[in-house]
Order: sequence, then C-alpha cells, then structure tokens
Amino acid sequence: MSEDELERLVWYLRRATFRAGLNDWERQFAEGIAMRARNRNWRPTRRQAGIMRQIVAEALAAPEDVEVIEQ
Repeated sequence: MSEDELERLVWYLRRATFRAGLNDWERQFAEGIAMRARNRNWRPTRRQAGIMRQIVAEALAAPEDVEVIEQ
C-alpha cells in the first residue's frame, strides 16, 4: 500500500465514523485505525487494509441524507 493510499483511506475512515451506516464493530475498527495511523511507522496488515478499503468504498457509495431547503 502506498503512502498516498494509506493517507486517503485514513482520511475517509475518520469521516466514515460519523456516518449512521456503520455498525459498532466497523466504527470501533475505524477509530482504532485512526489512532494507530498517528504513528508514522505504522502500516496496516493485508487484512486491515482490505477492511479499510471495504468500509471506505461502502461509505462513498452510500447516498448522504441531504434535505433540500430551497429549489
């Protein structure tokens, strides 16, 4: 995993923790990864990277709840 991809995944994971679509395990996983990512020498395992990609892909694919005020 490149440094740029890791940075993007962590950025989106942090935002995904605020979405309503995550279950408790996914939210705790994302928060744990965000904490570990503060260490510059940390790299995710293959399994962690796969889960990170899956959570981010699902978060980006899900429509956001947007309320139109004016048309």
